[in-house]
Amino acid sequence: LSSVAEEVPDLVILDLGLPDLDGVEVLRTLRRTSAVPVIVLSARIDRLAGADKLVLRTIAAIGEVASVDLLERVSAMPADELRKALRRLEMAGLLVERADAGELAYEFKHSLTQAVAYDTLLQRRRQQLHLNILKALKGSDDVDILARHAVLGEAWDLALTYLRDAGHRAASEFA
Repeated sequence: LSSVAEEVPDLVILDLGLPDLDGVEVLRTLRRTSAVPVIVLSARIDRLAGADKLVLRTIAAIGEVASVDLLERVSAMPADELRKALRRLEMAGLLVERADAGELAYEFKHSLTQAVAYDTLLQRRRQQLHLNILKALKGSDDVDILARHAVLGEAWDLALTYLRDAGHRAASEFA
């Protein structure tokens, strides 16, 4: 960080897997003290086993918090394998377990990790994940979340319906 302050580089490449440093804090400091563009490497995510990487990216697509129940409905892997992957990701310091509305759920320890995990999804895979999430959430009355996944899954007819419903709900709440 001191070298960036002394001599302004054209670009900073930051590896989130830095030993002895919190990559998120380094990134915040760089953005607060410099206008230098920063590229964040996803080496820590890339080193994960295939199943763990898939679970991490699925959670990233779901949103800030993912219940184990929803993950089981979205994921194609057996429940016991999913739970093992979740424990490994927690032990790796990528996820944090929490109770959300009485359900076991997981969230990212750092929001930047979520962004990197999501951004490394290929567009076609990302779209399919959102469609799977939308299908798993069928029957939910949380139209905001349904609308988000319908838009990102490019299910335009459903997106229109859910966005309209969300608009009506918001209008009635603030009327």
